Amino acid sequence: MPRRVTVPEFRPGDTVTAVLARLRERCLDVQYVSLPGGAPRGTVSRVEIPLAARNAPTATLPPPDGTPTPGTHLTTDLSRPVTVVVTR
Repeated sequence: MPRRVTVPEFRPGDTVTAVLARLRERCLDVQYVSLPGGAPRGTVSRVEIPLAARNAPTATLPPPDGTPTPGTHLTTDLSRPVTVVVTR
């Protein structure tokens, strides 16, 4: 089920609690994955938001190419959870 959401403010190194609160404000389901590197240990290194568009499976925050930026509206795929990548 697609729905438009506003991309939240996010920086690598933000706490899991802060990122989770921003995503929950947008009524998004969240799953977590732990990977090495990218931010201080135990903090969030990136967030992947599933997109409804078939040509782009996710939007990654922070964006590797400068888009999407916070405040941008995206059409998400609510059948898939947002992935929060936590540095281990």
